[in-house]
Amino acid sequence: MSDPRTPDQQPDQQNGTPPQTAAPTGPPPQRGNPQPQYGQQPAQPQYGQQVQPQYGQPQYGQQVQPQYGQPQYGQPAQPQYAPPRDYRQQPGLTDAELPDARYSRQPSYDAAHFTPGYEVALEPQEAEPTLVRTQGVTVSALATAPADIRAETMQHAAPVFAAPPPQPHTGRRVALIIGIVVAGLALLLALVYTLIALGVASIFAAVLALIPLTVVLLAIRWVDRWEPEPLGIKIFAFLWGAGVAVVTALVVGVGVDVALYISGSNPGSGDAQFLGAVVQAPIVEEGAKGLGILLIFLIGRKYFDGPVDGIVYGATIAAGFAFTENILYFGQQMLSSGLFSGEVVTIFFLRGVLAPFAHVMFTSMTGLALGLAASRFKHWAPSVGFYFVGLLGAMLLHGIWNAAASLVPGGIPGYLLYYCVVEVPLFIGLLVIVFWLRRRESRQTLARLAEYAAAGWINRDEVVALGSPAGRRQARAWAASRGQKALMGRYIRDATMLAAARQRVIRDTGRAEAQSDELVLLGKVTASRRALLGVGG
Repeated sequence: MSDPRTPDQQPDQQNGTPPQTAAPTGPPPQRGNPQPQYGQQPAQPQYGQQVQPQYGQPQYGQQVQPQYGQPQYGQPAQPQYAPPRDYRQQPGLTDAELPDARYSRQPSYDAAHFTPGYEVALEPQEAEPTLVRTQGVTVSALATAPADIRAETMQHAAPVFAAPPPQPHTGRRVALIIGIVVAGLALLLALVYTLIALGVASIFAAVLALIPLTVVLLAIRWVDRWEPEPLGIKIFAFLWGAGVAVVTALVVGVGVDVALYISGSNPGSGDAQFLGAVVQAPIVEEGAKGLGILLIFLIGRKYFDGPVDGIVYGATIAAGFAFTENILYFGQQMLSSGLFSGEVVTIFFLRGVLAPFAHVMFTSMTGLALGLAASRFKHWAPSVGFYFVGLLGAMLLHGIWNAAASLVPGGIPGYLLYYCVVEVPLFIGLLVIVFWLRRRESRQTLARLAEYAAAGWINRDEVVALGSPAGRRQARAWAASRGQKALMGRYIRDATMLAAARQRVIRDTGRAEAQSDELVLLGKVTASRRALLGVGG
């Protein structure tokens, strides 16, 4: 059989050594599939020889890996993500999923770390609200006024602000109307009772009772002058005290007398009269008056945001109660001793001159306590505890006052000494509290208006004119010289209410309603200021 090898590959027959092969010439052989030269066809693999894949190509039997960003094998292609302008426009989202959709809109790159070599039109992102911390509470910062408005307020005019229509408070108005009607009917019932019981004397007694009532109402008006409370609520408060509280006291008094008579006791005895004046009257009368304050707090929470408000409401209820009670006392004395007797003058001096503010001082304790709670708590539940503390103080003061008439010796001179030593210092203390609270309210107004001035809504120089007693007097005098006193008064009142609305936002007491009121009041302040200064049209 012939040897398939070529002669030069056959071994040397003489020495048995393999023949020497010539050194190879040309480039060294490449591993894997040889790359063809330019113009050559790629070499075909020999039969049975495995094809080596090029670098980056998948091995034989392996799955082809998709490029980065391409869908995986068997998965649908993902569309390019384009965040919508508003997360509320995303279809298929429920209300609970909307916040998640909003906060998932994050850009692919941070502009501070990725800057392409060409300009990229970035879609505008929704700005998150700026938070500020005021009086220990984190709230949204005031929106800065537009540039043209800020420029206008830097000169002499107020900004133009299109205020939305005020939100109607139907439930609160209906409750106020019902309260006024019910309290008015109770007052009518009380007056009919006095007319039947006292006859013509009740008319003269009512005229005398109007004198201390006028003094008390003027004092309440002075206390309420800085931030006046709504007239409708003050009318309800007066009718509640003059009608509901008096009728309640009369009904309970009659019931106690009947119970004593049935039990065999004499309702007219000295012990029964003393207990009725020192125990029964303070509990029943202050309880009935305090209930009116609590109703105003619960229903008109928006208008009950500080201790001054509580004092005003409590004093107004007490003024109404004292008015009807004085008619009864004066009329009974006129029936027993004559219309213009010395006894009538004496009782008028004791009740109408020395003690016109007695009931005001008692019931103000309940209003003061509720007002302090309103300024500290955003929910009504903790305020109920403060209400009972103030009610207890009112009952104690009332009981001490009534007990002095029976326990202080020396007749009228002894009572006058007690009055000067005990009651006058208590009344002066109440006045000091009212003065201090009014100063605090003034400073609060200045602070809130300064925020609006910094945001460009009002002129900085007008903050003192709107937020201080001296500045207000000067502003009113200037407006009166131009025949615009009423317009200036409206401007000051709206600015004060605006500051109070901002304070409710900070305290988080009805924040949503307070922010709505803030927008409406900004429009009113703007309109009043422009009309006052004759700017725009």
